[in-house]
Amino acid sequence: MTALTAAVAVEDVLATLDRDGYAIVEGILSAAEAREKRAELTRILDLTPHGRNDFEGFKTRRIYGLFARTRAFDGPATHPLVLGVLDRVLGSYQLSAPQGIEIGPGETAQNLHPDDGVYPLPRPHQELIVNTMWALDDFTVENGATHVVPGSHKWADRRPDARTPAR
Repeated sequence: MTALTAAVAVEDVLATLDRDGYAIVEGILSAAEAREKRAELTRILDLTPHGRNDFEGFKTRRIYGLFARTRAFDGPATHPLVLGVLDRVLGSYQLSAPQGIEIGPGETAQNLHPDDGVYPLPRPHQELIVNTMWALDDFTVENGATHVVPGSHKWADRRPDARTPAR
């Protein structure tokens, strides 16, 4: 996977999204900022129960309504690069599902799935959502790294499954 750097332009992210369906941008948060945000997330996670079902993860804690619990993530959510991409991809939008997630050791991996799969629309279709993830820890197999299937956002007649190669 090729990662873009923090100095990247909106157009570069858009080109990568169009090609791959995802873009990785490194270095937007400094190491100190990431530690600060991780500490705040940990404070809230310590008060948070584990998931209620296999999809949420019985060994995973999820903070729903994150913006109601802390102001620590306002900056990333309103970062000019994020808003520039949202403006170009969606036009009009609202931030709708801010959450913090900590996947515990031994958690069952989620099945590969498109995040817009809850909408009963034929694919391909106009973009409905844009997700951003801010990794405050390295993504590893042991901590439940997110897997992606490059190009699957353009599939019209299939869905990823357990046999689909992912990165």
